[in-house]
Amino acid sequence: KLNQLESNGHEKWQNYLHTCAAFLDCGLPNFIEERLDVTTLPAFMVEALKDGAKRWPLQPHSTMLDALFDSPKLKAMASFQDLYVGLEPYNNEQQLGGGVLRKTAPAVFGLLAALELHPTNNKAGVFAPVGGFRQVAESMYELCLDNDVDVKFDTSVTRITDGGVHFTSKDDDKTRFLPADLVICNADVPFATETILSASSNDGNNYDWNDKF
Repeated sequence: KLNQLESNGHEKWQNYLHTCAAFLDCGLPNFIEERLDVTTLPAFMVEALKDGAKRWPLQPHSTMLDALFDSPKLKAMASFQDLYVGLEPYNNEQQLGGGVLRKTAPAVFGLLAALELHPTNNKAGVFAPVGGFRQVAESMYELCLDNDVDVKFDTSVTRITDGGVHFTSKDDDKTRFLPADLVICNADVPFATETILSASSNDGNNYDWNDKF
């Protein structure tokens, strides 16, 4: 079926997963687990530099995919995992390095595809919660009720600021403001940045080291 999306689509996809597997085999011990494993470096560098460095791991993910695939569907299949970590795959020509220092995923994040989709990788697989992902939301809702949390339905957040959130309700178009010490936004970072995050908000990361909230 991949060949129906573009010429030699299956072969191109297998080659891509081979590259991603090398990124995973090197990235997992050396960067994620912080355990030096020099035996994985040769395969990593071979994949990074072959074909004129088309697969260079520190370039924007979309730049590598544009060089490897023609089909938008294959490119999407190879990059949707970037959203898992709150990043977007697209090259941003207005930013240094295509945006990889900010909100653009570098090509090395293709290792997420190897985790999920590589057919021969013993680290691969997708684990789903018992009862489906809907059960996660329902369980969180039950925990909220058990802890006297006020859950608002039919309510839309229109803007997030450092001091809280602006929102409207289904039955009332009037915008209200809810002050907050801490706001957690579960929307995808690219979407939230373009739609509801205030330009005046602090763009830095805030870490709650002392559990004050």
